[in-house]
Amino acid sequence: LIDKHQQHLAKLRTKALQMRDAVAYEESCAKLLPLK
Repeated sequence: LIDKHQQHLAKLRTKALQMRDAVAYEESCAKLLPLK
């Protein structure tokens, strides 16, 4: 049970990191190529 919980947390953490990277990437792109 603990193992599954740890795996779940690890997946959430990985997903959160990927989302943060994606946001940072889009922000840097927005700075380079202003949409407005």
